[in-house]
Amino acid sequence: MVTDTGLPGTLILRSTLSVHPALVLLLEFFIFLLFLVSFSLEILRRLCLPGSRSLPPCF
Repeated sequence: MVTDTGLPGTLILRSTLSVHPALVLLLEFFIFLLFLVSFSLEILRRLCLPGSRSLPPCF
């Protein structure tokens, strides 16, 4: 049985590969975590532009 978790691309992944569902969920979690970290770093980089007075310390 093929189930969709709502994230794009996972339905195709589950229907083409016969992988354990827990492994697919783990892979989806790591992809989401990577996206979240890169998104947060992009926000911090935009906040720490030269000349902007922001609260977070710029590194």
